[in-house]
Amino acid sequence: TPAPLSLTWKEPPPVPFVEHKVRVHLETYIGHPYWPEREKLINIQKESGLSRARTAQTRRKALDDYLAAIDMTRGQYEDLERAASRPFYTSGEGVIIVPALHVVSMIVATCDTISARARPCPPNLVRTLIRPTGWQTTKTAPDGVWERYSTVSSGTGQKLSNQRALRADPYIEDADATGVIGIDDSDIRADVLWKALAWAGVHVGIGAARKMGKGRFTLTPL
Repeated sequence: TPAPLSLTWKEPPPVPFVEHKVRVHLETYIGHPYWPEREKLINIQKESGLSRARTAQTRRKALDDYLAAIDMTRGQYEDLERAASRPFYTSGEGVIIVPALHVVSMIVATCDTISARARPCPPNLVRTLIRPTGWQTTKTAPDGVWERYSTVSSGTGQKLSNQRALRADPYIEDADATGVIGIDDSDIRADVLWKALAWAGVHVGIGAARKMGKGRFTLTPL
């Protein structure tokens, strides 16, 4: 008589991630975070009709009427604007940080573009096999503001106007940053990952505006 099947769930053993310290030198870095406050601000401006109003007077009236309806003061709205416009992720001490989500995005882009033999892992497995921390820089304030004109497009990529919009993003430059990258070393070789990171510093970059040449970095000895 065959033994009965066991239906008892057993938790699989945790993956033994091995942590490696990493230090890089950032030529430039643009954070450009999308804060929850930015989402709330956009919704207020959209629902109030602010973006559709044609004059300063009608814009102010539309906004004031809407703020009164949702029981928000003008001061609270201005606080929301300031919070939505924070240019970088920072630590509790105000030090600028390259967040883990930017490190992960950089590694995914690297695995998607580097040659197959130099790839640490498939792009769709990066978030499973690699767990980085944020990289803490040595900066507490921007070094400058990068301005450029950009084509105005819809969410689908359709060009909306021949007029270009002026975009401005604070940046830091010439900054050291340190962090930790944890890897499942049963699937990823540390030396392959390190070579890929060195390649990424030249060809991919990290943070916002990577495709425009920003966010380039070099690995530096610990």
